[in-house]
Formats: sequence, structure tokens, C-alpha cells
Amino acid sequence: MLHAVIGRRETGKTTLTMYQARQPHIRQRLIFDGRDNIFPRGNGLKVYSADALVEDGYPMLLQGETDEIVYAPKDGIVSGFTVWSTVVQEYVDTFKTRRLAVVIDEAGLLEKQFENMDHPIQLAMRNCRREKVDFYLTCHQPKHIPTNTRAISDYLIFFHCTQEHDLRVIADRTSEAFAAKVARLAPYRFMVWNDAKGEPLTVLVEPANWRIDLGEAVAEPAPARAPVRSGVDLGNLWG
Repeated sequence: MLHAVIGRRETGKTTLTMYQARQPHIRQRLIFDGRDNIFPRGNGLKVYSADALVEDGYPMLLQGETDEIVYAPKDGIVSGFTVWSTVVQEYVDTFKTRRLAVVIDEAGLLEKQFENMDHPIQLAMRNCRREKVDFYLTCHQPKHIPTNTRAISDYLIFFHCTQEHDLRVIADRTSEAFAAKVARLAPYRFMVWNDAKGEPLTVLVEPANWRIDLGEAVAEPAPARAPVRSGVDLGNLWG
């Protein structure tokens, strides 16, 4: 399934996304951390170069030595995204029955890559088994999710939005009443639109159920083979 998580800065998008991606039934996670602000959990590993991702991180994931790879590219965000996306594509093509969460934080930094239908991330999103792989894309505005990607979205998760054009796009995609509520959302409050069915999804959760400060645990750059551990347990948002 494809989840687009949209809204202004510092309203909870990345935290909610990681909460969802770390639900207990999801076996492994591949995370593209464009801003270098996601801390790995448990036996998770953070890597900073494409070489470390391919030569160290991915083999560890396949061997079960880690359940989560967070890649924060320091060697070029566009080229790094292409390598990371190729890893994602290989995983979903090879392990069709495994549960996987794929997180792309700040998808707006990679808008042109998403527009390319031949890019490995597009191939991975379109060729995977939707009941086995969950994609999460965070961004600030609806326009950061290109039309070809919105066309295959399952859920649109909205945090507070204020730009008139953004609200117009949201209203056109959902409804006038839904967009009006999005404009009034308080920080760490969100609304979900079931894009597959064309209807809102009622979610009764409080921020205290899922919110943590991602800055509470800031990882120092570590050698590629040294997993960075965290005691944070985010649990299961949907209960």
C-alpha cells in the first residue's frame, strides 16, 4: 500500500510515519532519511553512503542481522536515492511474501525522480504485492507527490496545511468539507483519506499514543557495520 503523509513542518509527519512503519507485523524496514533525523530502533543500522548500504547494510538485512536500515546519504541525495531505490526494487522482486515497510522522508526533495516512470522506485511501487509492502512518503505539499504517484496511492494522511493552492488541491482530491478541516488541524493532529475508496477514514487516536520527539535520540555517525541501538518502542498506532 502507498501512504502519502502531507503537511507543514514539525507537525508530526515523520514521527507518525515511523510509528506506522514499525508496527509489530512488519518484518523489515528500508528508510531513506533525506534530512538525517531518523534514529534507528532495536537492532537497526544507520548508514551514510551508498557503498555502506550495498556492501554492509543490505547483506545484514538479508541475513537477519538487522531489521531496519536507515540511509542518510552524504554522497549525493539524488544518486544515493537511485542506489537505495534499486535495493528496494531488488528486495520486493526477490522476497514477494515478506512484510516490508519502505519510508521516504521528504519526498519533495526527489520530485523529478518520482516523475520518471522508469525509476526503480516507481517499478518497486507498481510491481510489489500491495498487501505485503507499505510505502510511506512524507512531504510538505500535495504537489510534491507527482500525479503518477498519487494515482496509485491508497491513503492520504494530512497534517495542518494552510496554503490556498494546497487546500484547493486537497478539496479537489477529497471534498470541500474535508479540506476545511485540514486547514484547522492543530499540531500533531491528522486526518486520513482512503484514496482507494474515495472516502474519509475515522481514526480515533491521540498524539500521546504515538508521538515522540525524534530529537530525543540523536545518533552519532557510526561505522557501517556497527548497529545503532535505541530503546524507543513505538508500538502499534491502530491498536
